[in-house]
Amino acid sequence: MSEVIDAVESPQQAARRLSATALRDGFRPEALHTYTTTNGEPIFWRIRLKHPDTGAKWIRPLRRTAGGAGYEIGEPPAPPAGKPLYNLHHIATDPATVVLVVEGEKAADALGKLDIIATTSGGASSAEAADWTPLQGRAVLIWPDHDEPGAQYGQDVAAGLLALGCKVSILDVAALGLPPKGDAFDWIEAHPDATAAEVLALATLPSSEPQEAEPAPLPGELLPVDPFDYALLPDALRPWVADIAQRVSCPPDYVAVPVMVALGAVIGRKVAVRPQQRTDWTVIPNLWGLVIGRPGAMKSPAMSQATAPLKRLVARAQEQYEVAQRDWKQSQRLHELQNEAGEKKARALLAKDPGANVMHLIDGGADDPEPLLRRYTTANATPEALGELLRQNPQGMMLERDEIMGLLRDLDRPDKADHRAFLLEAWDGSGSFTFDRIGRGFNLHIPHLCLSVIGTTQPGRIRDYLADALHGGASDDGLIQRFGMMVWPEQTGEWIDVDHWPDGAAKKAAWAVFDRLDTLDPQAIGAMQDTGLDGNPEGTTYLRLSEAALALFVQWRTELEGRLRSAELHPAVESHLAKYRKLVPALALICHLADDGSGPVSETAMLRALGWATYLESHARRIYGGAVSPEVEAARAILRRIKRGDLSREGFSSRDAYINQWSGLRDRDLVSAALAYLVDLGWLHERREPTAGRPSTTYTLSGRAKL
Repeated sequence: MSEVIDAVESPQQAARRLSATALRDGFRPEALHTYTTTNGEPIFWRIRLKHPDTGAKWIRPLRRTAGGAGYEIGEPPAPPAGKPLYNLHHIATDPATVVLVVEGEKAADALGKLDIIATTSGGASSAEAADWTPLQGRAVLIWPDHDEPGAQYGQDVAAGLLALGCKVSILDVAALGLPPKGDAFDWIEAHPDATAAEVLALATLPSSEPQEAEPAPLPGELLPVDPFDYALLPDALRPWVADIAQRVSCPPDYVAVPVMVALGAVIGRKVAVRPQQRTDWTVIPNLWGLVIGRPGAMKSPAMSQATAPLKRLVARAQEQYEVAQRDWKQSQRLHELQNEAGEKKARALLAKDPGANVMHLIDGGADDPEPLLRRYTTANATPEALGELLRQNPQGMMLERDEIMGLLRDLDRPDKADHRAFLLEAWDGSGSFTFDRIGRGFNLHIPHLCLSVIGTTQPGRIRDYLADALHGGASDDGLIQRFGMMVWPEQTGEWIDVDHWPDGAAKKAAWAVFDRLDTLDPQAIGAMQDTGLDGNPEGTTYLRLSEAALALFVQWRTELEGRLRSAELHPAVESHLAKYRKLVPALALICHLADDGSGPVSETAMLRALGWATYLESHARRIYGGAVSPEVEAARAILRRIKRGDLSREGFSSRDAYINQWSGLRDRDLVSAALAYLVDLGWLHERREPTAGRPSTTYTLSGRAKL
């Protein structure tokens, strides 16, 4: 409703005017709730009507127009911090008093008549949109409505208030004898003689404070990782991978990860897996891997050895291409000669008879398409060139990049947004992409976009890159989380000079797996394919999971989804683990096919894939804990001072942290940034208290922080 009322009218008159249609329909006024500033100045109003016969509610916000000359339906634009709470002027009057949080203004007003300070964000779905900072550090009692949305509202509000250093309790509404959807207003109506003391003494839930999330690990702390277990590899590949790791003198992780990525690249879009029994959710087994280690850790030699089978396939494809190209050129030359002869005959006939039918002589037919080189890998192609290669190789390719951070950093540039979007889409393996600004006179459309990626980097470079991803930089879009096969193994033990011939039998057996997967016939292994509306096959051929494999996957995914929704994971780690929904089925398919499996993906293959997931998660936690920046070092110094007792766990100020000029804590701005960082990661709670001048900020250690 856009009707504007003249400013000479009071808010009450404006409310009646703007609700005239509802009033004519039989609704009756119940209240006009006023949202105020801490000084008591009106911000906006909420009109509340109720139909006496049906019980239906009519609730609308009322605000002043932009110029202040009238009133209109709607809320004012919310400040950046969020929508204001109800009764802010009452909240500000007595900072020491317990504040009750309810779900609506009607309930808050009922409690206010008992001289209880009560507030609301407006309703069960409004918790996240509200600015709760006026309650920072306060004692808060939450009275949710007696229904499921109310219970969720209570938990949402409690979680937000705990982060603000509040002492939070939630009333046990199930013990109040309320009807379904009953609230504080209903309880007070049933207990007209109740006092404020009796309300504040009502029973609360025994564990009313929700579990705080564990603090996220500080970047730079090297968390322990699971050692690589050769049992994760397909049978035919284990001796070969072990032989390479021994001869190169590197952790086996540096060999195993590129091998699995290379296997997925060879399979590509030939065969996919459907992890559910009845849906069309399809997973292409292309993987993205990244091996991390210090300079000289033998990452590159290990990756080169692991991807050597692809290089042989490349050489074989080049030979086949050259033969096909030679045959094609001969065919083209023959076609040209035939066309020339036909034209010569046509001219002779037309010279004798201008009306002669010579179309059969000059219609040489369509040229044979030029052979395309089957590509398996690329290293330095531009995104447009890579797109052209993928268009010509719809089964997919592998991007092999030593020191891949150079590529990822280049993609952070604003003018590379299209290139970044291209790579983000290529991870899925089943999508398409169009470059609209390619400088070739046409738009480049890639109907089947499937890219595997393997690269290396150093700890310092991945730390810097992840620092942006953890703090909302240009790389905070899930690109790095797509590298599910990321490993940073221990570099321990004495170096041993190994100088022996490669294990020829192991190499032959492993390379035979790549050869077999390169020429894999989906029908021969029992792969299925959907049928389109025209009755023809469409889409990628696929395998389902066996009954045992499906049971394992469902159990694992159920646990994963619970963890992703628990709020206990750092957002970056949560986003990374969410990509395991694709990673695990893809690994299971790769293991199944590499072991010469056919038909539904086996239980053994799924067990290996789940083992990979556990192993890779330990590495992900180390990697995301390794993004170092100056404020991180300062944050670590602050935690050390808290552990020693130099800073109180119960509360200290920013000044307390820098005034003593401790090592790493001599810069005031750096200390402030480190404190904010510790708050973001959940190590500290921040509490602001009003003073005569600037607000005073106190920091307390999280109850789940372990120093």
